[in-house]
Amino acid sequence: NILKTLAIIAYHQPIRQADLRKMLGPKVYDHVDVLISKKLINSKRAGTTEILTTSRLFPEYFGIDSTKPEEIREFLAKKTGIKKD
Repeated sequence: NILKTLAIIAYHQPIRQADLRKMLGPKVYDHVDVLISKKLINSKRAGTTEILTTSRLFPEYFGIDSTKPEEIREFLAKKTGIKKD
C-alpha cells in the first residue's frame, strides 16, 4: 500500500525509484505519483531513474521534529520497534 511505500522511502532516503521497484514491484510508480501530488516526497531525475526523498511537509504531517533523513530514520526505527530507546 501507499503508506508502506512512503515508510520505505522515508527510512531508506535517498532511494532510487528503481531500487524501490525491486523491493515492492511495479505498483510503486502509482504510489510515487500519489505521494508527489500530496507533496509528501520529492523526486529528482538521476539518469534513467528518480531519486526519492521525503519533502519538508512529511515530518510536519507525521509529527516528526526533524527534517534530517537520519533523524527521520531514527524516529521510524523507534516507532516500529526496529530500535529500542
